[in-house]
Amino acid sequence: MEIAEIIVEAIKYILPAVLVLIGMRWVLASTQQTQLKAQQQRMTSEINQQHLTVVLTAYERAVLFCERIQPHQVIQRNPPSQQQPAQVYSQVLIQDILGEYEHNVAQQVYIHPEAWSALMAGRDQIIHLIQEGMKQFEGKGSAADLAQGLLAAYQEEEQKINRSAVLLLNKSVRTLFGH
Repeated sequence: MEIAEIIVEAIKYILPAVLVLIGMRWVLASTQQTQLKAQQQRMTSEINQQHLTVVLTAYERAVLFCERIQPHQVIQRNPPSQQQPAQVYSQVLIQDILGEYEHNVAQQVYIHPEAWSALMAGRDQIIHLIQEGMKQFEGKGSAADLAQGLLAAYQEEEQKINRSAVLLLNKSVRTLFGH
């Protein structure tokens, strides 16, 4: 046998083996890429799900904040007494509202800015309502008198205060789900 025949014989065996190896390498690379994409999609989906959970929790807490700063809720948490001056009681109520705000301030990271602004406007309106109620007493009157006056004033203003914030929060949540 000549060298040329040996080379041709070797090529007959080596060429198919090389082609099979190249094909297997291509199939493995393609499979790995597909698996990597699927893993990335799963991770993205998990991250989106976790983010959605955090955002929804923030909106739930924001609605709870709106409910907790309503005068009847604040008054219920801080019962008035006849001995306590109205001026001192008004500060107790305002501090309670500000405490609720401080407890929920981090939620603004997840809440639409327009909805957060509405929350702050509702908070400020309630604080203003308390301050205006205090002006009626001119340093006189008891905490119980102030509480009664606030509840009466709030009933008149209830539709304006906090309701727009809650509606905006609901609208923002609906947009998260494409509604």
